[in-house]
Amino acid sequence: MRQRLEGGASAFRLLAAGLMAAWTAQSVWAAEYFVDPPGKNAARRSATLALQDVLVAAEAFSPEIKAMKAQENIAKNDITVSESYLMPQLDAAFDRSQGMMGDNPALGPVGLRRFVVEPFYQGTAYGLMGSWDVFNLQRYYAIQVAKRQLDYRRALTALTRYHVDVQVSDAYFRASSYKGLAAAWQEVGAFMYNVMVKEVRPLMRSGYQNPVDELLVKDEVTEAGIEKAKDQASYRDARKALAALMGQKEWDFSIPAPLSLSSGAVAIFIPGVSPYVKVAAANLDVSKKFRKEEWAQHMPVVHAQAGLGNATNIPHDEEKNLEGGVGVEMPIFEGFRIVSQVEAASNMIIQRQAEADDAQLQVDFGTAKLDRVIDSAKEAIARLAGEFSDDLRALNLARYRYTNFQGPLVDVREALRDLARVRASQNLELGQLYFGKAAKALLNGATLPAKTSRS
Repeated sequence: MRQRLEGGASAFRLLAAGLMAAWTAQSVWAAEYFVDPPGKNAARRSATLALQDVLVAAEAFSPEIKAMKAQENIAKNDITVSESYLMPQLDAAFDRSQGMMGDNPALGPVGLRRFVVEPFYQGTAYGLMGSWDVFNLQRYYAIQVAKRQLDYRRALTALTRYHVDVQVSDAYFRASSYKGLAAAWQEVGAFMYNVMVKEVRPLMRSGYQNPVDELLVKDEVTEAGIEKAKDQASYRDARKALAALMGQKEWDFSIPAPLSLSSGAVAIFIPGVSPYVKVAAANLDVSKKFRKEEWAQHMPVVHAQAGLGNATNIPHDEEKNLEGGVGVEMPIFEGFRIVSQVEAASNMIIQRQAEADDAQLQVDFGTAKLDRVIDSAKEAIARLAGEFSDDLRALNLARYRYTNFQGPLVDVREALRDLARVRASQNLELGQLYFGKAAKALLNGATLPAKTSRS
């Protein structure tokens, strides 16, 4: 009796070990073959994209990022425009008069209003007129404001890239999770069909078990197929959404299931500063420089102008005329306009500083929320690992008892359903874990290495 018990225990242990190995191997096979089956596009679909591949393609395609890059270029043009006001200006003039020409104000604001010829003139006149702001502090600070505006636009581009990366990461891991769910139901259906039907049918035909058992097994296979089809359709839809974000055809790639990913799947970023903090800090810098620009209106402005011209039919011996001058402008009283503008700019700095503090607060709060998501997923994954092991042992025992006429088929069915539920939960929790890690890294300013980024 003892020998029979030991022999039965040994056989059960061998059966359990074999079933564990078969189930593990079947998981990868089910996910890769049945969820992404080969077909006429098998050569192209064989390419399985990692998260980094998807992010690089999405950043390169994103119309939003391209629009922000164009705004950066506009900001660069604004710098050139601002710098041009501190450079000498040179104009050319030509005139053909048959009557009174009058004064020409082209030479600027310092009182040099005469042209190179006299009024009541008939003839041809031409010349060059130049001007230059020798000292204009407001123009200098306008250049600094324009440069800070470029930094602000770059920060907005980084924020846009963050939104794109989070959207793409969410779509990627949703597609991955749906693929894992479909694979879990495929495992159940394949196990019931390839293992249980082969055991139930011989026992039923030999009269040792109830003929209803075969119908129950077929029902279980059908139910698993229905659930797999639902999740497989969701996987295809998620993959289409992901393909749209990358500007690609949905059949050009596949996504690995969460159980096929390693912990390094999201360890692809380099650390940085949160895009929200970047935007707030850049906006604060713009306000500080703008205050200086407003304050500079108090300062004097030194202009220099000169004109060189030639004219015909003038009542002088010399036809060439040259004039020049230097002028200084400084506001004495403007109705407290400048003081009010400086005060408004100072209040704007206070506002921008508060917004910068709030941006850091929101990043810290968002990081704490994502930490809770990550910790919760880790705890669930740890518990599900133990539950999966227990359910697998329960399935082994139920199967052993059934084939040895010690238990009903319903025990096998329930154990198998528990395994499918746990397997599905493992895929969902792993998807949540990986997305939480990616979202946390991106929120805190992590980006792809420069050599891989296309945008």
